[in-house]
Amino acid sequence: MYEDFKSKFKLYPRVNTVVAIPEQLYGYRQRNNGTIGKTNQPKTFLEELKVSNDMLTNVEKYIYYMDIMNFSEKKIYKESIDYITVYSLYNRVNMLRSEEDKQLYFKYIDRYKEKLKRYWNM
Repeated sequence: MYEDFKSKFKLYPRVNTVVAIPEQLYGYRQRNNGTIGKTNQPKTFLEELKVSNDMLTNVEKYIYYMDIMNFSEKKIYKESIDYITVYSLYNRVNMLRSEEDKQLYFKYIDRYKEKLKRYWNM
């Protein structure tokens, strides 16, 4: 899951220019039993936690590579917390089956963000 997300931070520092083109050069099918389809199906708290933990791991990798490239740490930290908030509020919480699972999920994400803030002395 999110295989391109894991590698792009290694690539960006090595290029001189990044260019976006308007043409769609490839496409993919979304099937209910494919990776994207499975990601978007209703889940229990523990099932959703597996998906979200992949995202959180990728955020940590992003922070690591931005740190290596000497980007402004405070800005990167704030953007990372904001990304986690938006990701959990708008992308993932609606995938949960019950209100109880949603509350568990929010509590987990909030604790994770607080842990990061303590680590970064924010």
